[in-house]
Amino acid sequence: FSLGDFAAYTLLAVLAASYMQTAVFNRPPNVFKQLGLVPTSPCPALRQRLAHFAAKNPDIVPEQGIPHQKVKNSSGFDRKKYYQQSKYGQMDFLVDRFCAFPEDRDVYLKFGETAFLQSISSDFGPRGTSARIAMSSAGGSGLMTEFPDTGYILNAGSALFFTYLPAFILVGLVTTQFFATDFAPSRVHARPWFIIVLCTMIIADMYWLFTIPTSMNARKAQPFTLWILSPDGTDALAFFADSAEYTRNAALALALVSFIFIDYVISPRQTDVQILQQCVMNQENLFNNAKNRTMLETAVMTSAGLRDRAVAEWKVHQKVRENVLEDEELSTKFEEAVKRARGDAWVREKLATILPPS
Repeated sequence: FSLGDFAAYTLLAVLAASYMQTAVFNRPPNVFKQLGLVPTSPCPALRQRLAHFAAKNPDIVPEQGIPHQKVKNSSGFDRKKYYQQSKYGQMDFLVDRFCAFPEDRDVYLKFGETAFLQSISSDFGPRGTSARIAMSSAGGSGLMTEFPDTGYILNAGSALFFTYLPAFILVGLVTTQFFATDFAPSRVHARPWFIIVLCTMIIADMYWLFTIPTSMNARKAQPFTLWILSPDGTDALAFFADSAEYTRNAALALALVSFIFIDYVISPRQTDVQILQQCVMNQENLFNNAKNRTMLETAVMTSAGLRDRAVAEWKVHQKVRENVLEDEELSTKFEEAVKRARGDAWVREKLATILPPS
């Protein structure tokens, strides 16, 4: 292993651990799970459990306290400011929203809290294209505005894309020529396999986001081959957004870990092109060395002093050779070895050990 190998595997392992940590510990917010209720809970149960939740978590309550429902319905009450200034106000907004429009519970559960809050108007806007305007008695302006369903898909889809983006960037980075090492010369050629896996995952993810029904009852009524896991044992189809995000992060973590093992197996193997390139490089080095030797011998022979020293050195080697070959047994073995090395049988034997069988 070299520094590049350790860097590539460490980066993949760290990102995989980050995805797994997000899946296990940084779960998306869900008001129903925070209140310990099911999505079909009636409004009185939601409001009662929200009051109990605020009593246990006083830090989320706004400074001016919790307004009564009649105060919120009055014309002079600034709902937008109240909803936006505290965590309790946001949760109270969701409860008010689900009580006013029960069908929005399905949208919330499919796309998640973040996409839901980003897609609707801050003035308590309704879902869909149907006009549901609550007119204030003072100015006649609508507290609610329309927003098409495509907003939810765009916000959820962008969040999905940015979840996959770090994996795409890192895989593209570690499969560059910069990370090609002596241990893994074919790391660059592993990139298409990694990209195919990630593209398959994101396409399947987007397919389910676009095609799965928004209605929770429709999701439960129709049989779906949906490989999603619940992070806390709740109904995966009912809490689709939470389960999909948990499955997405866990799958990306497993994919990155599998990339490490795939790279460890595939990258050390040289392709035919790489072997040919190495052969060409070695042949060029041999030609250069032969040319340099010829030039060196020519330079030595053109100098009288160097030529005399070279001849003297050659005579010494020749004398040693003659002394060694004076032994009849050694001389016989040497001659046999020379004949064998110059024969076709020896060449075929060496080729058989180098080239794969046809």
